Amino acid sequence: MRFMLILIFILSQLCFAIESNTYVPDQINGVWLTDAKDAKVQVYRVGSIYYGKIIWLKNNTNPEGKPLLDNYHPNPKFRNRTRVNVVALSGLTFQGDNKFENGILYYPTNGQTYRCSATLLNHNELELRIYFGVKLLGKTTVFTRVS
Repeated sequence: MRFMLILIFILSQLCFAIESNTYVPDQINGVWLTDAKDAKVQVYRVGSIYYGKIIWLKNNTNPEGKPLLDNYHPNPKFRNRTRVNVVALSGLTFQGDNKFENGILYYPTNGQTYRCSATLLNHNELELRIYFGVKLLGKTTVFTRVS
């Protein structure tokens, strides 16, 4: 009987440990600080797709004190909008095992778009793999959860 109780205790602890490392897709939602600590991005879900909107920039004004604009956007009709509230991350889909694929990352500082994938490392760290064409030739950055 004593052996059975110990076995049940060990199995319950093992199940808890396995469950505590499993994340649900919406745990990516929240506000994330970039690795350079110069922007905050709010990640949210619409349908089954995840997006990220810039909600804060450390340096958000030009030398004249006016808000920075999305001057380099490929579509001229968007060049007069401010960089804050720009949806910079789009298309991420949950693939299971804390991984998200098929993302597009837009950089308003240069108007370029890149492909990206993301992995939720833990509750407070989001790893982004940013690449152009081949994932192997990209770079990895880690965002930190703010809220």
